[in-house]
Amino acid sequence: MQQQTKILKGLKNCYCDFVRSALGKDCDQLSLSDEQIRDLCRKAIQKNVQSGVLSLFLKSPNLTIAKSVLSEFSVDGKVIISADKLQEVRTQDLLGDNVILEVSSLLDMSEVALSNLSDLSAKMKVPLLFHLGRTLEEVGLISVRYHQSPSRFLEEFGFLDRECYILGGNYLDKDDFSLLSSYGAKVILTPKSDSLCGREFVNLLTLENADIDYCFGSDIYPIVNIFHEALLAYEGTANLLVNNFTLDLKRLEKSLQSDFGQVEIEDDDIDFPLGLFETEWGQIVRVMSKDNKLIYQKGEKK
Repeated sequence: MQQQTKILKGLKNCYCDFVRSALGKDCDQLSLSDEQIRDLCRKAIQKNVQSGVLSLFLKSPNLTIAKSVLSEFSVDGKVIISADKLQEVRTQDLLGDNVILEVSSLLDMSEVALSNLSDLSAKMKVPLLFHLGRTLEEVGLISVRYHQSPSRFLEEFGFLDRECYILGGNYLDKDDFSLLSSYGAKVILTPKSDSLCGREFVNLLTLENADIDYCFGSDIYPIVNIFHEALLAYEGTANLLVNNFTLDLKRLEKSLQSDFGQVEIEDDDIDFPLGLFETEWGQIVRVMSKDNKLIYQKGEKK
């Protein structure tokens, strides 16, 4: 069958764990030297570029090193840094548009700490990312402790009136998503990581009905393949619904793509988006940066 090529916008990976992406396995991040962190960040970014990713949110334990490494590549990059590490971060390093503060558990932070974080993010205009609704236990504990839903709790502290990302949302309900949507919050889906950890998939139709923007991340999954993340989410939604459903495939396509660069894909039979999902998604033959610079070509080391 004749090979065909398709030119797409660059892809985006909205949550990538630098260790899992670089090594394909976990390790003790606390024992990593600065040079090891630098090397792992570089390998993680290279793996993403070779997978067509040109917009990357990279989680790293060291903000300064990750920002430095990202500047070496022609990608639109942001560094995700844990709010727990704020005491190790210089204030000036939070300036700009390439840092995201992460809260991995609302339950592990006091109300005073959350209030201080809200004030800091508002003052410095730093985006926030919350792990939210990833387990039923977390949703239940927030309800019991604070007598409100997870999204209402974020609203109470003012976290939703700024750039805000929700990682997960697996066990949030439609009212949560409607509230998040009203503030313009974005949901980051990680289907392969969810499958690895035994979490339920998020119903894409629920997100679509709530008119909430969503995107995909590789999270802790060692293989970066944003097309397969989307396929798994699509199939998970199909399995949740008994009746036939119609999903906005243009919206799904948009959720994969960044506004930076181009990716050229070669395959026997291309019918984007689902036709690509159903294959081994063809071969990425070249990746071009936003300034039309070749940054990856199949068979060549970059």
